[in-house]
Amino acid sequence: MEKKDDLLLSEERKLITDRGFLLGVEVELRKLPLPQPREFPNGYKLKLVAYNLENPSELVRIDNHYGKSPHYHSNGKQKFFIWVSLAETERLFLQLTQEKFGNLDWNINLKKIFSHLEKSIKTGRKYIQPKNVSITNNLAVIDRILSKTRLELFSVIRAKQPTNIHELSKLLNRDYANV
Repeated sequence: MEKKDDLLLSEERKLITDRGFLLGVEVELRKLPLPQPREFPNGYKLKLVAYNLENPSELVRIDNHYGKSPHYHSNGKQKFFIWVSLAETERLFLQLTQEKFGNLDWNINLKKIFSHLEKSIKTGRKYIQPKNVSITNNLAVIDRILSKTRLELFSVIRAKQPTNIHELSKLLNRDYANV
């Protein structure tokens, strides 16, 4: 029986950069079973992603996986790097993200995720954010994500509890494709 990797951390944040990009930032850490191939520093599979929520193909991603040692993707290019430490990888991720999208408030928005990442590695403690939960501390992010039409949609779903999208489109008086 093959052992599976163990998900230790899965968190996401939404934020706005000083250049107006609305970003999603995802961090995932998995502990791999033995034996661990050399492309996984200290036996961990890591994924760090910052992407434009309005155009998800615009992204910065650092990851490692079977057959590929740590590398990053940015501007459609892939580049390998030598793993030094988690702190150095965090710095690289911040640098690449800011070069592509602009400055962001690292301390408020992402420091807690990286604190959880370090604790997961040191102690094995799990930090798993529930799916469909968005975390931000910026009202401008909330304003851009929860537009008036989305709030109307949520209100109708909650009040009328349609059983499918076709029914929801009729309740909203919208074309099916716009729901």
